[in-house]
Amino acid sequence: MKKKVKNLRIFAGRLKGARDEKGMTELELAQEVAVSVSSVKGWEKGITNINSINLGKLSQVLGVSEEYLTGEVDENQITEAENSGLFTQNCNHAIDISTVKELVNKLVCDRNLSEEKHTIVNHALAIIETTLNE
Repeated sequence: MKKKVKNLRIFAGRLKGARDEKGMTELELAQEVAVSVSSVKGWEKGITNINSINLGKLSQVLGVSEEYLTGEVDENQITEAENSGLFTQNCNHAIDISTVKELVNKLVCDRNLSEEKHTIVNHALAIIETTLNE
């Protein structure tokens, strides 16, 4: 699920610039995107590629298009109104828990998590499913 960023240096610079423009620290961005600070640092140094899920999250949090971040276009195409519309639109879609489970299980398997961490992830999925069914 890695998105091939053609030029990691451009991506790194645009990511850092967008984060700075939002007035966010690396820690705040990491928390918003639900990744480690080391992931954000790796992206901003241009040494780590990014998957499409996290790229989408960065785009929403920072209010810039994925294409702008990855260097596919030179101008940010998303306005503040469009960005909030994307968020609202995403919130209004029905969530298919089986798709979420599939994605999470793939991530868990790809990372070779310990049995304890795998159990924690499964409990979190159960809580999400219960909440969605209420």
